[in-house]
Amino acid sequence: MTQDAKPKLLVVEDDEGLQRQLKWAYDDYEVLVAGDRQTAIDLLRAEEPAVVTLDLGLPPDPDGVTEGFATLEEILRLKPDTKVIATDFDLMEERVIETGPLVKAVGASIAIPGVILGPSYDGHSYVDGCVTNPVPFNHVRDGMDIVVAVDVSGRPREANGHRSNMELAVGSLLILFNQVASLRREISPPDIYVRPAIDSFSGTDYFRIKEVL
Repeated sequence: MTQDAKPKLLVVEDDEGLQRQLKWAYDDYEVLVAGDRQTAIDLLRAEEPAVVTLDLGLPPDPDGVTEGFATLEEILRLKPDTKVIATDFDLMEERVIETGPLVKAVGASIAIPGVILGPSYDGHSYVDGCVTNPVPFNHVRDGMDIVVAVDVSGRPREANGHRSNMELAVGSLLILFNQVASLRREISPPDIYVRPAIDSFSGTDYFRIKEVL
């Protein structure tokens, strides 16, 4: 990539309206768009984008996740060095999954406690890797000259009146994540640690990427 070339971003999304919005939101990238699995895989091979965003509801199963997970499986097959960080609920420890069915591993890594139920993996229950390692920069040290860690864990929002039970539950998780990240940073600090001001954003602000950046 030349100095002036934009990094490539592959957006796998079948909704044309969302395709246009994402192209607008990510104007600092060369956005490649695929509306189905085969197009996505062809672009991945030909263009080698640095980042892929994937909609799980793809044709011919736009209302389900089978085609999206099948696409993810092929992407991971083409990128066998992918590491997935999850938390083994039964053993109460972090698990780095590098082999086996990685689609299940990804499902395990995004299982937010009390919100998303993760799949059983190797006979164990898993929850989000954030529970044990919110900023897992330590897993990319090998072969790297400089490690830059970006912490987007967030923190509880300021109270606007009486907090609901859900706000307290989510806020408690965020407190836990921040404490764990702080302890891990003390044990093995990265070369550069960035903690952007994201308190005014939520997990549903998908199209406010320009403001976030």
